[in-house]
Amino acid sequence: MISVSLGTLAHDVLRLVAAHPGELDAGTIAERLLPAPPWRPPFPATHAERAASYAAWLTEERGPLSDDGRARRGGRREAAAARVSRALGRLQERGLIETRGPPIVAPWWLAVAQRRGVLPALRSAADVEGGDLTSHVAMVAEVEKGPRSAAALLGASPSGARKRVYADLIAWGVVLPPSQRWATEAGLALLQNTFALDVAP
Repeated sequence: MISVSLGTLAHDVLRLVAAHPGELDAGTIAERLLPAPPWRPPFPATHAERAASYAAWLTEERGPLSDDGRARRGGRREAAAARVSRALGRLQERGLIETRGPPIVAPWWLAVAQRRGVLPALRSAADVEGGDLTSHVAMVAEVEKGPRSAAALLGASPSGARKRVYADLIAWGVVLPPSQRWATEAGLALLQNTFALDVAP
């Protein structure tokens, strides 16, 4: 069983999830709790030496480039996100954070949509005046019906346009994806107890 005592990564993850409910995924949590060491250019150094130093730091941070030169895998950042993912999984097993479910429509947006209408509320969330948001409106309606998962919502082989609509809705805060977590009542109670222990005389 995972230890969630003060000072452990699991406790820090739980505290961050509780402080930002529904806003953070494993990668974002890792960036906050296990940040990258800053690149420090050698000095004095030539331009070529600085470039080589930065390339070495980038390889360590994000991993080496793939054979086709398009992606990086296996660096410190990926390892940090994997550590946080394991902690999230263990916290979920203990019932301290909610299990990953389907994407949902953000409650705040539903309240705005009920007052102002769906399209005006979407335009407000997106901060755009014009443009065609028909696909966005349709996807919000699909999410409201309750898909089993993000994969079920997007379909077996979604088009790039459909994926962009989903990404837009997440970026605007209209749809909360399953990768973003919330603390349960048990998790909040545990944090309250450890805080009380920490400040007790």
